[in-house]
Amino acid sequence: MSKYTFLLSFNLIVKLIQHKAYPSKDQVLDYLRENDINISERTFYRHLEKIKTDFGLDIEYSKIHEGYFINHEESQFNNSLFNVLEHISLTNILTEDLNKNSKNLQLISFDDSRNFKGIEYLKPILLAIQRGQKISFTHYNFQKETHKKRSVTPFLLKEYSNRWYVVGAMNPTEMRVFGIDRISDLEIGSISSIKREQFQEHLKKFNHTIGVYYGDGEPERIVCNVDEILVKYLKSLPLHHSQLIYSTGVSGKYRVEYFLYPNLEFKYQILSFSTKLDIIEPLHLKEEIIGMIEEAQDRYK
Repeated sequence: MSKYTFLLSFNLIVKLIQHKAYPSKDQVLDYLRENDINISERTFYRHLEKIKTDFGLDIEYSKIHEGYFINHEESQFNNSLFNVLEHISLTNILTEDLNKNSKNLQLISFDDSRNFKGIEYLKPILLAIQRGQKISFTHYNFQKETHKKRSVTPFLLKEYSNRWYVVGAMNPTEMRVFGIDRISDLEIGSISSIKREQFQEHLKKFNHTIGVYYGDGEPERIVCNVDEILVKYLKSLPLHHSQLIYSTGVSGKYRVEYFLYPNLEFKYQILSFSTKLDIIEPLHLKEEIIGMIEEAQDRYK
């Protein structure tokens, strides 16, 4: 079985276990067959072992419930991989359908805002990260409208809002973020003396960040009042993995909490929900949002 098919199987197995409590082996195999993946019982067990060894996700059998579950305490799985698996599944569905009838492309509308410029650099940058090599490139600055040669030790590839970014060290004390759509003339250099461990605390901050710039200080607990209609959207597509939603006891009103850096990207998200959401705490963030709304109102006077 190809790696491509294995990743599709992986995605389907995990999705089933997440949405159905303790599915049996036969139920998992039937679900795979319904999605055009026919594997043997022996291959299924090999898949579970490979999922654990290669991706750190421990799927175990419960004798009490007679089915499979994800042991989160024993797992060391990066949730970001689920996004990759979803893209692989979507690609497979579309490819098979378009191969049957190319006219079906007329039935699919893609977001025109997607920008794939620079995507050819993702693989070489990833290899440089894995090997600890420096990279150099020419970077275009939107604000200054200038091109400048940069040399970076890359640590992380990050996707946000349909764009890819490379996070890396300029020197032993400074870390920067560069949009891959704005770089050109990429070159892979020698092994860098700067190590990822030197910036581990900075890289951890991305866990509490929406977007690519986390700002100063520490992440904060943010509490919002939210209307019921918006809660439905937030449940289906969380704004951040720290999101918690609970009822206030008042009909149609909910509380939503986050633990993150209240950076500009987060504030823009809050502004986009401003008719259905209001900040309760911290007070300084509430005042900032009010100021941004007032500034927008002034523009339309």
